[in-house]
Amino acid sequence: MKYIISLLIIIISFSNTYAQKIKAKTVLATALNDKRLQLNTQTTTFAQGLRYHLPIIKQVEARIGINGSSLGDSLFGSIRNEDVYGLNISTNSFKEIRLQKLVKQAQIEALASENRVFEQAALLERYQTLSAFYFSQKLILEKQKLDSLIGKKHDILRVMVEQGQDIKVKDVMDTEGDKNTVQLALMDLENTMRTKRALLSLFLASDNSADIDFSDFIVPSKIQEIINDHSRVSNHPVIEFRNARSNLTASKLNYISAQNRQVFNSLRLGYQDPIFLEERKKFNPLNNFSIRVGLVVPLPGNNNYRRSDALLELREAQDAVTLSQDNYKRAVDLQNIKLSNLMVQYDLTKATIEQSLINKMLGNKKLLSQITPLEIADLTIAQQKIKVRTLEIEIEITNEYLKYLDFTGILSQKPLKNYLSMGLDSF
Repeated sequence: MKYIISLLIIIISFSNTYAQKIKAKTVLATALNDKRLQLNTQTTTFAQGLRYHLPIIKQVEARIGINGSSLGDSLFGSIRNEDVYGLNISTNSFKEIRLQKLVKQAQIEALASENRVFEQAALLERYQTLSAFYFSQKLILEKQKLDSLIGKKHDILRVMVEQGQDIKVKDVMDTEGDKNTVQLALMDLENTMRTKRALLSLFLASDNSADIDFSDFIVPSKIQEIINDHSRVSNHPVIEFRNARSNLTASKLNYISAQNRQVFNSLRLGYQDPIFLEERKKFNPLNNFSIRVGLVVPLPGNNNYRRSDALLELREAQDAVTLSQDNYKRAVDLQNIKLSNLMVQYDLTKATIEQSLINKMLGNKKLLSQITPLEIADLTIAQQKIKVRTLEIEIEITNEYLKYLDFTGILSQKPLKNYLSMGLDSF
């Protein structure tokens, strides 16, 4: 008995494990491991270890020489009267060093801000893949129902032709056309579903893409609620990145502007060691040390070319920020209009289904007994076409909604949320 109970527990545990589905947010979380994001993070870390700035000491120069006469000294008869020793130290500009450190910091911030650009692109790819996979499954089911209904009408027309009954040529042509259209659409949907399943498998690094849990998938009413809460562009990653690039360009300009402005050039230490052939009691070696400071007159005009080039680059970077802000604002406004129109279409289509006379006729057995099978087939096909169209509008709404989320920049805002779930689960 114990063995039977143990076996049942094992079977139940295995069945629960097998039945457990993958959450959609698990797929979205794989965006954090995107290759582009990883490589850019490594580049940022590499940049942090680089030494951008110059050392304080630019150059150290040692000099050794002699003073004397090639014919010999008239008093002592030596051609070498004294030795000369010198040490010349040149320094880099302290201001340039400080600004170079700021350039490095701006470069790191620009690389770091690009992380969110890659993160949002990876998230959008996964959102669109999940949406396409979910809706392709639903649309295939509805299209198959439509194909089955068209097939029944096709059979009715075939029987009528065989029996020599009067039929309209238009009915035959419309039925054949509808059948071909639906079957081609089914082929396209199946191809889409296979492609998206393969992508999901790549994201998950497994073949469990068919077991994704879509039970909490978002509906148009929730989409409208989210749109109302996020009606404008907020910290879009592309705008942040362009701002960071603009700051980097400004840092480079400040560094270039600081060049050729240094007054202090060098410090020179010297010592002369005179040679005496007889004892000099009053000789003091300290009198032979020398200190000299080298100063230069700054000529900033030598930087005109580089500074002008940097100014132009800064202007272009600032223009790019302004254009990005305007473009994304315009894109969000357009998406609002598109989504508003689609919501109206969706509500009208749903109202059409609820108020449709077709539903009332198909639900009235007395009326059905008074019309022909061909007319019943036409009614059921018309009803199913409205359902298919409603689902297609829902797909359009979701696709435009994902674009809206991308344009507003909230896809990659922290904490990350699953914007395809009713509960907006965090991950």
